[in-house]
Amino acid sequence: MATRLEALMESIDPSRTIDRVSAAVDDAFNSFRNNNPIKSFEDYQEYMSRFVGHIESVVLNFGSNVPFKKDFWLARYEDLVKEGHGPDAWKWNYEKILTGKDGGTYKLLKDVAAMILKDRSGREISARIWRFWESLTDGEKKETVDEFLRKFGHILPSEYTIGGGAYLKINFPRVLEKYFQLVMEIRRAVR
Repeated sequence: MATRLEALMESIDPSRTIDRVSAAVDDAFNSFRNNNPIKSFEDYQEYMSRFVGHIESVVLNFGSNVPFKKDFWLARYEDLVKEGHGPDAWKWNYEKILTGKDGGTYKLLKDVAAMILKDRSGREISARIWRFWESLTDGEKKETVDEFLRKFGHILPSEYTIGGGAYLKINFPRVLEKYFQLVMEIRRAVR
């Protein structure tokens, strides 16, 4: 029988969480339709807000009866791009669409979809980790960290495990969120 930690680790494994969110993002990307040409900055803002709204609505299973809020989805688009590429990158993307540089509209949409995938899968993993962590007593938390060190400590950077894992014990949920980035990097390197 799996321990609670093992059950959590299985439930948040990237092959489960990221693949599920990725499939939803792909479905949304392939079903997005907007026949309005982009001739102005306002058209660009409308187009990108509709794109982000569509992707997020599919990923989050929003119903089709949810009214479209351009300002909300535009702010979401700006935040995604700012986080990934800097404060004014979302404005520069307009030039990519007009000129076709760096892959043009298609590449931009793919990049934004990838940002949504990263953000949404990260949020899902984080929510599961914190729900799990907050459900434990202090004694269970200590036991869980010790179990994690025994089972997975060998692949963690030494700064997490040095001194009996003091850093890990203080920051366990945050380290666990980063752990799966490490797992994905290892999987990519092995392929």
